[in-house]
Amino acid sequence: MEKNLAISRLKKFAPRSSIFCRWCSVEFTPLYPKRKFCGAKCLKACDDAKYYAKNTDRLRAKTKKWIQEHKEHAQAYQKEYRTTKICKASLRASRQKWSKNNRAYCNSNLALYRAAKLHQTPPWLSPDQKSQIRAIYQQAYELSRETGVLHSVDHIIPLRGRMVRGLHVPWNLQILTLAENSRKGNRID
Repeated sequence: MEKNLAISRLKKFAPRSSIFCRWCSVEFTPLYPKRKFCGAKCLKACDDAKYYAKNTDRLRAKTKKWIQEHKEHAQAYQKEYRTTKICKASLRASRQKWSKNNRAYCNSNLALYRAAKLHQTPPWLSPDQKSQIRAIYQQAYELSRETGVLHSVDHIIPLRGRMVRGLHVPWNLQILTLAENSRKGNRID
């Protein structure tokens, strides 16, 4: 009997193989065989994640209600958070990634901005016409990717022509190769 007790005690304190924490993936040696987390923080984080997954809608509604009741405090917190370096760096990185994945959209917005700056985008331009402009920029981008030759969107009647100024509207846009567009310059062809 004493021998079995001694063996069970030895097994209890025998060196165990290391395992990886289910939450943070850190390698550790568990004190108890059934332990799956390296510490209390990881265990709590896992429990919190499970709880949030089960109660997502209820928690979102509660947060939304709190923000509506405490608007000024929430806005001050968000403003303070946006000024921190970590937030600025992560926002910058996510914006760069998004703009890289949506190059045509960014190009059309940049053209709209430049044209508006020159007062060449009419205020009566409908959302449908703006989407047509975006589609033209998307076509130019896809054409460049498919052919390997850079294409750009050109204004048939230039925005800053010598004799006449064109508008930034869908019927004044055409797709040309970058070389053709550079050759055309500020002229009407």
